[in-house]
Amino acid sequence: MCTKTIYLSIYLSTYLSICLSVCQDVWGDLKITDRRDASVLGIKASGWTDTVVWNPLKESMGSSKFVCVECAKAAQPVTVPPGAEWVAAMLVTPGQL
Repeated sequence: MCTKTIYLSIYLSTYLSICLSVCQDVWGDLKITDRRDASVLGIKASGWTDTVVWNPLKESMGSSKFVCVECAKAAQPVTVPPGAEWVAAMLVTPGQL
């Protein structure tokens, strides 16, 4: 298990030019900080190996106010044989800096 903690600082005003970023081998305990309102989201991931950060880039969807951060198996997708199972979890916890 990866034990490193990755801190992602996302500034929405500069992020809008990027629609998708796949962070390979970034998983475990993640923190997303927004210094504008001193908030933080903690993400605990298990069973995943990658993190995907994306934004739809459509202002009609409010894209200047959010980004999406998801745990993923993007680099090496999982193949689950018939009768088998694969388990992964993502726990998101809001908080203040």
